[in-house]
Amino acid sequence: MRFYKATLRTVIMLASTFSFLGGWVLLAHSLKPSQSSSPVSAFSGSPAVALTPLPTLAPLPGMTVQQAQAAQPVQNPFTIVSRPQVQQSMPVFTTSGS
Repeated sequence: MRFYKATLRTVIMLASTFSFLGGWVLLAHSLKPSQSSSPVSAFSGSPAVALTPLPTLAPLPGMTVQQAQAAQPVQNPFTIVSRPQVQQSMPVFTTSGS
C-alpha cells in the first residue's frame, strides 16, 4: 500500500509539472493579437457595420455642501467607542451516563 501511494503521488507530480510546462510553451508560441486603430477594420470580412453609442444616464440631483453637513454630522472614523462588559460563563459540557 505504501509503494502504491508513493507511486501515485509521483505520477501526479510529474503529470502536473509537465502539464504546467506544456501550457507555458503553448502560450509562449501562440500568435500575438493584432492591434487595430479603427473598430471597423476588425470586421474586414463583413460590410461596414455602424456601431451605436451606448446610452448615457442623466446626472442625479446632488446636494450642496451645506445640505450635506446639515443632514449628517461628520464623525471621526477613528473614534473608539467602549462597550459595556458582559460577563460570560464558561460552557459546561455534560455527558449522559455514569
